Amino acid sequence: MHTNKTAIIGIGRWGTLVLSKLIKISDVKFAVYNKDKLPTAQNDYPNTHFVNKIDLVLSDPEVNDVFITTPISTHYEMAKRCLSAGKNTFVEKPLSLRVSEVDELYEIAHSNNCRLTSGYLHLHDTSVQKLYEETAQESDIKLAMVWKKWGTFEEPIANNILVHDLAVTFKLLGTYQSHRIIINTADYFEIDIKCRRGAANISIDRKSKKREKKLFLQAGETTYDASDGALTKNGVLINTKAGDLLERELQNFLDGSEISDTHDVDKTIAFLLEQLS
Repeated sequence: MHTNKTAIIGIGRWGTLVLSKLIKISDVKFAVYNKDKLPTAQNDYPNTHFVNKIDLVLSDPEVNDVFITTPISTHYEMAKRCLSAGKNTFVEKPLSLRVSEVDELYEIAHSNNCRLTSGYLHLHDTSVQKLYEETAQESDIKLAMVWKKWGTFEEPIANNILVHDLAVTFKLLGTYQSHRIIINTADYFEIDIKCRRGAANISIDRKSKKREKKLFLQAGETTYDASDGALTKNGVLINTKAGDLLERELQNFLDGSEISDTHDVDKTIAFLLEQLS
């Protein structure tokens, strides 16, 4: 466990889950909640101070790392305040919906010698990492991702779900070049994306009663299947399903892992979200 003090801002449904993982790997000093919604989670973590003022976190010299799990519309302002106070800052995806704000936040982070990252959960999947290692020298790659889940949120699909698959796409295929939207409704989304090393098709259905996440990649004569966590190569298992992805993601941030360097991804995703808005 890290001995540095941490804090989490935002104790909603997702924030409560993040707190339950974070408490296992760090000393969570503060949990900041909306002043109108005292969380029931306070009863489960007696050693964490549940407060409704972010200034208590920003002014505390013991707190080095802050985790932001507030609504997307607040990410930029919250991150700016934390970075300006000299805190290493983890922000749930996306960091911002505007390229200019992404650039500004990374400039502040650099000026204050702070780490800044966004929570693209699937970048921390060992099967995705193995797939990148296997195909890093390939070109003309064909990538297909399908995500079916029953939505539990009100944010647009692009802002809340698509960003995960975009992060994986840019990791595997390199620099973004162009895109074509096929379907864009409240509950269904499909997009074709062209990148430096290949092309991807991403489809999302958040009204499906069947939950599944599929990822297929074709590189030359080799077919990879990273669906639901495990990775096969031409039908042969080469990587088993990883453990708790969320805990791994939080740990990687605290460790300063290079996997947590999401600057380029954040900027490209913000550009695409601007196009989709």
